[in-house]
Amino acid sequence: MTGVPLPYDQRTPGARRARDLIRQVLGTAPVRVWPTESPDAKFAELPDGRRVVVKWPEWRNDVESIRAEAWAHRRCREAGLRVPELVAAADDPTCLITEVLPGETLADRDPREPATRAGWAEAGAELRRLHEIRLPGFGPLRARAGTARGAAAAWCPYLDEARDRGVAWLVDRGFLDRSAGDRLVRCLTRAAPALAELTDGRLLHSDLSGGHVLVGPDGFGGIIDLGQAQVGDPRWDFARVLLWDGDPALDALLDGYGREVLPDEERHTVLPLYLFAYCCHHAVGHPNDEYIALLLERSRWRALL
Repeated sequence: MTGVPLPYDQRTPGARRARDLIRQVLGTAPVRVWPTESPDAKFAELPDGRRVVVKWPEWRNDVESIRAEAWAHRRCREAGLRVPELVAAADDPTCLITEVLPGETLADRDPREPATRAGWAEAGAELRRLHEIRLPGFGPLRARAGTARGAAAAWCPYLDEARDRGVAWLVDRGFLDRSAGDRLVRCLTRAAPALAELTDGRLLHSDLSGGHVLVGPDGFGGIIDLGQAQVGDPRWDFARVLLWDGDPALDALLDGYGREVLPDEERHTVLPLYLFAYCCHHAVGHPNDEYIALLLERSRWRALL
C-alpha cells in the first residue's frame, strides 16, 4: 500500500462508495480518492490535508472483521504500538477509517540489504510488544461492547479447517493429488492435539508481510493492516512472514524479536504447519486458479509429507 495519490477515476463505484462513507461518518467530502491493493478499501485525502484509508465490508472483509480491526487499532495504540491512528469506526454504515502512516513498505525489498534488514528487525521488536497483549479465546478476533476475544474455544481453527475441509477441496479441484492430500490430512491430524494444548492466547497480526511494514527516512514507521487479527500462538506470525518474504526476512525479524523464541526444530516443524493452514484458508473458494496454485507452491506443503 502507498499513500501517494495516483491518477484514478473518481466516478468508479469504489471511489463513490469511499466518498459516501467518509461524508456520512466524518461529515466532510474527501478531496480525492485513489486505490489500495484491495477492492474493499481506498485511500483518501481530506480537506485538512490528512490522508486516510477507508475500509468497508466486502471481499475479504465482513462486518465482524471491521469491528475487530477497529478494536485492535485502539488496543495497540493504547499499548504504545506504532500502528495507524483510528480516525473513525461506525456500525451504520459499517466502515473503518484510519490514518495513513508516512513511509514506504518493505514489499519487494531484499531483506539482506542493511537498511531493509534493520526495518524488519524493528518490526520484530514491535511485533513482540503486540504479542504481549493477552486475550481469551482463539482464532479470528471478535469484538463486542469494547472487549474482544478469539472466536474459537481452542487453537488452531485454521489448521482444523484445513484438515476437515480445505485439503479435500484442493484435491477435488486438482491442485493436490489424492495421495498427497491423504498424507497432509494425517500430518495435520497428528499435530492438532499438541497445538490445542495452547492456553495462553496472544494478539496476532496474522497477515504480516513486507507490504505491511513501513519505513521512512528516520527508520521504522510502523505496522499496518490489522484486518486479519487473531488470538493464538505468536509463531503463526513468523510463519506468515515466510509466505512472500522468505527466510531472510524472518531472520531479520527475529533480530529484533529475539531468536530464543523460535528453536530450529520448531522452525522446521511448526511453521510449515501454520503456513500451510494459512494458505489453505485463503485458497479455498478463491476464484483465481493461478493464485491458488501460487499460494500452494509458496506454502511449502511438501515439507509436511
